[in-house]
Amino acid sequence: MTLNKQKGIRGLLIRIKQQNLELSRENILQNLAYLWSGTFLAQILMAINAIILARYLGPQNFGIYTGTYAAVGLTSFFLNWGLDTWLLRESSISKESFRLLGRVFFIKIAFAIPWGITLFLVLPTIRSGFFLESLTLIVIFDIFFDGLFNAELAAMNAQKRVPVVSGLLFLSRGSRLLITILLIVLGMNSPEIFAAGRMMGTILALVAALILFAPKIYGVELHEAKVTFRQAIPYGFSELLAIVYMQADVTLIALLIGTGEAVGLYAPASGLINALFVIPLAGFYVLVPVLTRLHQERSSSFKHTIIQVFVGFSILGIILTFFMWAAGPLLSDLLLGSTYGTTGQLLRILSPILFLKSISFACAAFLVAVGWQVRRLIPQAISASVNIILNLMVIMTLGILGVALVYVVSEVILLIGYLWISARWFRVKPGQMEV
Repeated sequence: MTLNKQKGIRGLLIRIKQQNLELSRENILQNLAYLWSGTFLAQILMAINAIILARYLGPQNFGIYTGTYAAVGLTSFFLNWGLDTWLLRESSISKESFRLLGRVFFIKIAFAIPWGITLFLVLPTIRSGFFLESLTLIVIFDIFFDGLFNAELAAMNAQKRVPVVSGLLFLSRGSRLLITILLIVLGMNSPEIFAAGRMMGTILALVAALILFAPKIYGVELHEAKVTFRQAIPYGFSELLAIVYMQADVTLIALLIGTGEAVGLYAPASGLINALFVIPLAGFYVLVPVLTRLHQERSSSFKHTIIQVFVGFSILGIILTFFMWAAGPLLSDLLLGSTYGTTGQLLRILSPILFLKSISFACAAFLVAVGWQVRRLIPQAISASVNIILNLMVIMTLGILGVALVYVVSEVILLIGYLWISARWFRVKPGQMEV
């Protein structure tokens, strides 16, 4: 082969690689646009639903409603065990996504039985006037069905079916809102009825997901489930710790202060903040499969993509934080009314979390992709421990304003830990720095 032909072939290969890289980036941006738009619309619907319920039920009943969801959600680690994040990564490099999803369904269904029975028997005895038996039972089923739905979304995200995921999210949140409005029109006013309505919306979305992407549960063997469970252990502990520093605040307010009003004033603020950082979470779900493939292939664009991810998430976090700090009190007064004046103050205190969480999700996507999930547990454990300890110290003296400050402090600790581990990976793997 002549030198000119060799150069020509080499040039052709370079152009093909560049074109594939451009197409890959275009697909990433397209998927991000699909999921962000779908997630944003879904979160708007969730926010509207929460606002309508808060105004209609009032702080006392709304506090009982959200407090029960927070308490059950805090224990959902025992149901989900981090399997959704494990599935998101493994399905992106596997040709047997249906079987992997079937294993996840098998494990979640098996865990749901003891988890649900224990919660139903224990939770109402802790505070019988707050955790109602009927409401607790409905919420348990709703969280269980939502756990199966989230596994479906993770599997389809890994298969790049992002438009379908966005549509299912919209269906889930939209149906919940429509059912809430219908129940209000019918004159219903009990938290149990509205929880049942939310569960019906969850079931509707789950059925649609099962039709579009049915898991292969039949044929799942016990040893396969055990292997999957062991592989998901790091993700499970990570999910537990994430749940602690995201939901422990509402649960502790319910348990220690014990009034529906306190929960009802704090929950809309933390709920709105948590709803907004689902926007960077959507980016996490899109980027984990992409970054995993780039890392597996030792792509030369890995470092450049990581830099773009961190810059993009930082800008997103700044925008979200500034918006919430500036508009928080106005939104609270306009949407919830004068009885929720404290909620507006809480929104300003909590607004930095949107910036902190955005960068944390960028770090998390990177660490999961490179196989350093286990190392995420250290900063998560520290953050969760600080969250609980500080809450126990301030909750009875500073009340819900102190709880909000603790939330911000725990997120700062988490981000510092994530950044340190991410920087350490590049020091340990210097070859990955080459472009």
